[in-house]
Amino acid sequence: MLVQWALMHLYYRFNLLLRVIQIVHVCVRKALNIALITRLHGQHLVQDTVTKSLKAHLQNDQPAKVR
Repeated sequence: MLVQWALMHLYYRFNLLLRVIQIVHVCVRKALNIALITRLHGQHLVQDTVTKSLKAHLQNDQPAKVR
């Protein structure tokens, strides 16, 4: 019974941590988009390219190193 409670507690904590990470990820992405919009006036191609490149890099488990 104690082991089952401990596992459920860990599962709850893990899910809570995942939710916090998801929220932080969304906030950082929105902050990046806002920064790009405010600093790159009228350069939507750069904004789109940078956003897509960073998203692809962050989703890659083993990103290539830049030399």
